[in-house]
Amino acid sequence: MKLLLNDNKYVLDKKLKYIVRKVLKMASSEMCLPKFINSKLEVSILITDSQEIRYLNKKFRGIDKSTDVLSFPFLDFNSSDKNIFRQKKVLLGDIVVNIDKVFSQAKEYGHSIERELGFLCVHGVLHLYGYDHINSKERQIMFNKQEKILKKAKLVK
Repeated sequence: MKLLLNDNKYVLDKKLKYIVRKVLKMASSEMCLPKFINSKLEVSILITDSQEIRYLNKKFRGIDKSTDVLSFPFLDFNSSDKNIFRQKKVLLGDIVVNIDKVFSQAKEYGHSIERELGFLCVHGVLHLYGYDHINSKERQIMFNKQEKILKKAKLVK
C-alpha cells in the first residue's frame, strides 16, 4: 500500500510519519488481500485541525461539528467489478485526521501522541476497507481488529 501524506499545514515529525506508515502497512496486511491487490492500493491522509475537519464534516456528512477522523472510501470491496485491479494504482480512499484531537485525546485517555495518531489512522483505514461501528456486533469486530493492529505496532496503552 502506498501512502500519500498531506501534512503541509501541520508537519509531522519523522517519528509520527513512521507511525502512520507502520500502522497502515500492518492494517493492510491484516486484510489478507492478495499481494498484487495490496501493492496497487493508495491511501491519502490529510492532517488538519478542528476548524477544517468541522467544515469537511458539515460539507460531506451534514454534521456541523468537529470530529477526530473522517474516512472517504473510493473502493467497494463488495462490488463485483474486479477490473479496477487491472489499473496500475487504485485509490482506496481518503482519511482526514484532526491533529488537535490527536493531542487532546491522548491527554484525555492517558496515552501517547503516537498511540492516538496510530489509533485514528487505523480506525480511518478500517472504514476504507468497509468496516463500521453502526451496531454493537460490527463495533466489536472493528474494535477488536483495531486493537490487534495496534498491538502488532506496539502501540497499546
